[in-house]
Amino acid sequence: MITPENVREAMSRTGVNIDISKIPDEGNLTEHGLDSLDIYDLILEMQEVTGLEVPDDDVEKLNSINNIVSYFS
Repeated sequence: MITPENVREAMSRTGVNIDISKIPDEGNLTEHGLDSLDIYDLILEMQEVTGLEVPDDDVEKLNSINNIVSYFS
């Protein structure tokens, strides 16, 4: 099962330059300093971790930690 902490760990592996611990689980990632490329890298990392593939149409829906957890769980 994927947890918010798993998502934050994946974020740290992508090299984002923000304080990941300050992003609330329900907060919009772009409002907390991630750009679309950061989010795309995060989704790629989560795909690698889980083995699940995200269709391009679904990527824009994954805009918060909670959305990512729900999608990959």
